[in-house]
Amino acid sequence: MRKIIRSLFAGLMAIVIPFIMTGLANTANAEEAKQAEKVQSIYTVTPADETWKELDSTQDKIAALRVPQEVLDGLSNDELVQGILEYPLKWELVVYDNYYTGVESMEDNCDAYAELLDRGADIPCLLSALSAAHESYIQTERVEEAINCDLLAQLLLYQKKNIGKLDQETIKEICSKSWSFNYELR
Repeated sequence: MRKIIRSLFAGLMAIVIPFIMTGLANTANAEEAKQAEKVQSIYTVTPADETWKELDSTQDKIAALRVPQEVLDGLSNDELVQGILEYPLKWELVVYDNYYTGVESMEDNCDAYAELLDRGADIPCLLSALSAAHESYIQTERVEEAINCDLLAQLLLYQKKNIGKLDQETIKEICSKSWSFNYELR
């Protein structure tokens, strides 16, 4: 009798456990999808869309990427940072002849970054994101994470509003987590 009960229990668990695990995985995936959807929804158009391909100029793309203030108001600081990292024109940072101009352009054109600055939360949030991106790069060696490290380092080091707010130790930490950044102390 014990053997039959044990066999029935083992068979039942073999059926139930995969359903439980699938449910847990689906819940985790649903949360990740919800987070990604919220960030994705702040940009009504992306380079993957046909609409993007019809935009003729960088100015048209910037205009299409504008985020309404009420959407920005509903985002947490972490979601704003994610919006910065997902900003389709983040490459703008490197097309200028100096880093300060690139950061100013990002402030003017990326509403998520401008909002984070307005909240005065840019330094702690970007430092945290830099640490996370650096850790992810160390673990995965994904080039995208290395690029994010450089982006975050540039936003931290060359934001004129932050001049004098970063101590030497923090600057060294930022540089050590940047993939290819070479910051000269001025």
